[in-house]
Formats: sequence, structure tokens, C-alpha cells
Amino acid sequence: HGSSRGGGGGFGGEGRPNPGLRPRSGRKTLEAAKPGEPILDMGMGDPQGAPVSTSLRVNQTDGPYYTITEAMREAKVGDKVILTKGKYLESIRMTRPIQILGEGHVSDIIIETSGRDTVVFETEFGVLRGVTLRQRGTGFWNCRDITSGELKVEGCDITSQSLACISVHRKGTNPTLRRLRIHNCGGTGVYVYDSAKGAVEDRDIFENAQ
Repeated sequence: HGSSRGGGGGFGGEGRPNPGLRPRSGRKTLEAAKPGEPILDMGMGDPQGAPVSTSLRVNQTDGPYYTITEAMREAKVGDKVILTKGKYLESIRMTRPIQILGEGHVSDIIIETSGRDTVVFETEFGVLRGVTLRQRGTGFWNCRDITSGELKVEGCDITSQSLACISVHRKGTNPTLRRLRIHNCGGTGVYVYDSAKGAVEDRDIFENAQ
């Protein structure tokens, strides 16, 4: 998707972004939670309704976790992985229902990879909020690959030098994409195929190759 800004809408179907998306003027400054502020529960939790019990804090200087991968290895269903300021050169695979939440300004919290997908989501539900996602280099890679479930992606800045900024596929996949800047993609901004669907709200999609 080349350029689109504005309100909400659904998407779905067989390999194309929703043609109903329309441009709007203006761009948003994305803010995650400020240090010391509470991070709101985004509706995640155990499927049986048990409360979220643990926050795992990632800080590249002070820990207790120094990488996202390390924290995710310890995270249980419904846990929150809190990311502080830093550039995390990691490829993330979300295989259990957790929340990954940025603390601070979005532009200061960067997850970046080269030669692989930046974030892959392949579980029932989850939240990714308040981070910058970058896919660098050439090849057949997506910045955000959503293959199942109901992921909420909120308040993120997303770019990709190879394929799609966000790829959504497989029947039953139904994410919500809210308050995103999706731009400077070497391929399509949002690519939906293989009977997947979802919803976009208050997005800013621009300067993508397709």
C-alpha cells in the first residue's frame, strides 16, 4: 500500500491491502508510556481470566533482562515484557500470548534486524505497543509477519527495506492495527492474503514502493 492516512477500516482477502483506505493530511508523534507511569493492561490475560501477574523489564544497561529474547524466554502467558530506551538487534518470535510494551518515546525504542523478519507472531493473541520496528537489507523478509491469532499492534513506527512492512496471512488471522506509521517500505505497506482479515484504525501509511 503506497500512501494512506486516516480513520479506521477493515481489510481482508486474497493478497491486497484494503482499497477503501484513503489518505489524510498530518502525521502523529507517537508516544509510549513515560518512565514511572503505569502501563495499562490492553485486555490481555490468561484465557480463563486470570490477572496478568508479571512484568519483565528489559534494559540494556541495568537489566534485569538485557535482551528481549532473554525476557521472552522467561515470560508466561499474559506477562508484560517492558522495553526501555535502546536499539535491540534481535529477531522476535511471539509464540505464546504476551505483551511487548515500550516505555519512553517510540523513536528511542528500536527493534531492528537484517536478513530475517523483525517480528513474527504465531499464537492466539498478544499486544505489541510503542516501539519502532525496522527491517534492513535485501531479501524476502517482512518487518512484521502475522500468521495467526488476534494481535494488537498499537502506536508503532514500522519500516522495511525488503518485503512488506506488515504481512498478514492464513485463514483465521485477525489482527488490529491502531495508530501506526507504516512507511518507506521496499514492497507493500500492508499485505493481506490467504483468507486473512483484520482492522486498521487511525493509521498513517505513506512512501511505500507499492
